[in-house]
Parts: sequence; structure tokens; C-alpha cells
Amino acid sequence: MQVDQKTINTLFKNPVQYEIPIYQRRYVWDTRDWMTLWTNIKDNFENKSDSHFTGAIVTRDVSEENGNRGTINRFEIIDGQQRLTTFQIILCAFKSIIESEDYEDKYRLANRADKHIKNQPSAVKDETQFIEGDFDQEGRPVKRSVYKLLPTDYDSSAFRTLVKLDKGSTIEDVDNIRHSIHDAYIYFRNKIKDYVQEDYEMLSQLLNSFIQHFQVAQINLDLTDRSQEIFLSINATGRRLSEFDYLRNYIFLRTSDREERDSLYFDHWHKF
Repeated sequence: MQVDQKTINTLFKNPVQYEIPIYQRRYVWDTRDWMTLWTNIKDNFENKSDSHFTGAIVTRDVSEENGNRGTINRFEIIDGQQRLTTFQIILCAFKSIIESEDYEDKYRLANRADKHIKNQPSAVKDETQFIEGDFDQEGRPVKRSVYKLLPTDYDSSAFRTLVKLDKGSTIEDVDNIRHSIHDAYIYFRNKIKDYVQEDYEMLSQLLNSFIQHFQVAQINLDLTDRSQEIFLSINATGRRLSEFDYLRNYIFLRTSDREERDSLYFDHWHKF
């Protein structure tokens, strides 16, 4: 087990991909959780604090699976998917606001947010995997490794819609399907817009505060670590999981082979 203190910047800046396993629960954070996080973002900015600790995430490095590390570091998320997904949603909200206004230097700032949302072309050029039915605005298939976060199947399409929003577009323009990920995006987009009041310098500083000062403890497991016990320990506090959640995670965390686990999920568990 290795524990590192990470900011939003160090979590997402370099070529990386965090994948939420198919058996994990969907995105369930709601207004209460968003309100708490937004208050923390605003207070940290106004107090000019150097750091704000937001909790722990548990990952397993799967970069060397199939004997091929490549240029992108890949992690499977054992715990912390709600927090990581929300961080990405907030970055998408920042990028959308920046691109929608007539700021002189907006593309530089938008690109800074974008580098924490998507892996750059140089990192994914040799990748060959695509997500079925995933296309960009020009109708070209999108490589799987473009995304720094891969949510569960239930949340994947809604999340990718945010990442691929055209410059100046909003989620209401392209998708009328209600999803909690879209609701979170609208919440944070509106909060940020109302707070900065079209002040570009304030917007830039707020983005910088979020990226540089918000921190998590990343607990990275190896094959000898008992992931089920660590998962239960971390989830002893905070938002309570249902007994069904605990049972599902107990079963699938005991299955170390990912292909076997995915087959088990689709063949037997998916119907539940």
C-alpha cells in the first residue's frame, strides 16, 4: 500500500485514467453534497488557504495489466468515485463558463481546465481502443484513453456528453435527458457564474485555487492488500452504503481477475 497526498492538479495533470469498475454504484451525490463542496471551494478561495483536504480515494494501479504500461497511468477506483466524478464535473463547468464569455485570454484558461479533463493527443496517439457509439462533433470515433475518468456504464454517456460540449454550448442545448451528473454540472456552473459575475481575473483565480489547493489522500493498493477490509473501514463514516452495496462490493472485490469479474457481473449480477 502506498499513500500520497494529491491535489486536483497532481491527480489529473499528467496522462492518467481512473476507471470506475462496472460493479460500483452509480453517481449518487445530490444537492446536499454539492452544497458542502461548493462552500468549501468558496471558503478556501476567500480565505486564501494553501490547502483543503477533502478525504481519501482508494485505487489499484492496473497500468501493467496485459504486460503493457504505455504512456498513460491507469488506476481502478476501489473507493472515492463520487468525489472524483464531482471534481471532473466541476472542471467541465469551469471550462464551459470560460468558453462562453468573450474573454481576451479565454482559450489559454479553458485549455488549462481541459488538460485536467482529457488526455492530450500525444498521450493517446498509439492507443487503439474505442468506446462503442462514442463520436466527436465531426463524427469521428473517440479513443477510450482520451478520458481521464471512465465512469460506470450507467453514468458513462452522461459524463462524456459534458466532456465533449462544444465551445459555448450548455448541457441543455445538447441533451434533454435528466441525469444526476448533468444536474451536478448545472449546479456548479450556476454557482461559479453567479459568484464571479463575469470577472475574468476572479474566475482564473478561483480555478487556480480549486486545482492547486484541493487535496485528497490517494491510497494505492497492490495485489497483497486486502481491498475489502480497507473499503469497509473507509465507508464506516460518511454517506452510508446500503446492505446491497456492501454485498455487491464484497463479492466483486474478492474477484481479482478483471475479465472474470466483468463476466461474473454481466452473466449473473447485472439483472439485479
